[in-house]
Amino acid sequence: MKKRATETIYGIHPVFAAIAAGRRSVEAVLLVEGKHNQKQYARILGAASQHGITVDNVSAAHLASLTGTDSHQGVGARVSPYPFEPVEMIAAKAHKKNAPFILVTDHITDPRNLGALARTALCAGADGIVIPKNNSASPTPSASKASAGAIEFLPISRVTNIARTLDLLKEKGLWVTGLEKDAPKSIYESDLTGPVALVVGGEGKGLGRLVKQKCDFIVSIPQSGPVESLNVSVAGAIAMYEMVRQKIAGQSPRTSQ
Repeated sequence: MKKRATETIYGIHPVFAAIAAGRRSVEAVLLVEGKHNQKQYARILGAASQHGITVDNVSAAHLASLTGTDSHQGVGARVSPYPFEPVEMIAAKAHKKNAPFILVTDHITDPRNLGALARTALCAGADGIVIPKNNSASPTPSASKASAGAIEFLPISRVTNIARTLDLLKEKGLWVTGLEKDAPKSIYESDLTGPVALVVGGEGKGLGRLVKQKCDFIVSIPQSGPVESLNVSVAGAIAMYEMVRQKIAGQSPRTSQ
């Protein structure tokens, strides 16, 4: 019988989130010896008990060897691989909302940036994230750790071609808005209140040519000073929360004047 593939996620928030979200199969929680009586692990142990998940005692060194890092916070979990969703399913769910929002990443390669973007996207009410299949960071254990477990709750679709996917999102009624540092129009002058697919480019490269051509709008974040540009996860967070601000206010910059 073929053994089922698993990976080891780590960190207090990702492990609890994986159990609570219920999107992965959790084979076992791995807890470093001596951690059982510490308060910060009580939620994990309670959730594991509630779901009938085995808790195995391991040494810190063994957990480090399984996860490839010493930053495991004393806890890990053997889980099934991340469950990607078809982009059509994410778009269909988003379409049921008044103001759908999908985050699209154009070849972001650092899993920490993907994780940070996912954390903000979940807090900002995103319906899901779209990432490229090749030459891109994936929702690995390190990305889940960087997201503080947000990736475990957030649907992610992995697609072969971002440009063609943007066409599909347009067909579903979303306005494709690209974030680019040199765009003449800023996010503060743009209407972000409607159904939006926000596209953020890769580290150092920005949006690809074909992806940029598919965007309905290109917007920027005003910047000054000697640093060339904002980190992609920071820029994405600023743009996402300008969207949130506009939606809370109930008006776009054009209608507020």
